[in-house]
Amino acid sequence: MAIDDYSVSRSTRVCGKSGRVLEPQELCVATLQENDEGELERVDYAIEAWSEDDRPQRLMGIWRTKVPEASGPRRTLVDDEALLDIFTRLDGETNRDRQAFRYVLALVLLRKRLLRFHGRRRDGDTEIWLMHPRGDSESPPLEVIDPALGEDDIVAVHEQLGEILHGELA
Repeated sequence: MAIDDYSVSRSTRVCGKSGRVLEPQELCVATLQENDEGELERVDYAIEAWSEDDRPQRLMGIWRTKVPEASGPRRTLVDDEALLDIFTRLDGETNRDRQAFRYVLALVLLRKRLLRFHGRRRDGDTEIWLMHPRGDSESPPLEVIDPALGEDDIVAVHEQLGEILHGELA
């Protein structure tokens, strides 16, 4: 698996619907969606152009953010709720790249203590990690397929997640 498999673009500072330039400090809706080539991409929308009734078909995640000043400090662009939402939406994916993305996202959520490791089970040659959301040990565990990534692949996906989490809108 190559690093390009996980490339997620940064914001272009242009509304994905109207084409209007987004100004620094302007509130916008940022999305993570699958494009026609099956790749994940970030698309931002001006507030007035966003409609809950007209969401993109392959939407994977959504969050509100402000366009930062060009010289401003980096900050987290995706909150914990948005990360959990993306993780949930990727449940049941059969695409290996999506499984890998969900697996590394699960590692991030474990590190942030939003998920707790419960155990592992095998299904043939596939290892499945069992996890519980923080504060919920009663419901059945969430299953995360281990795509058997190499260390370099994990680092590459983690870096791409870092761009989503802390990337500048420039």
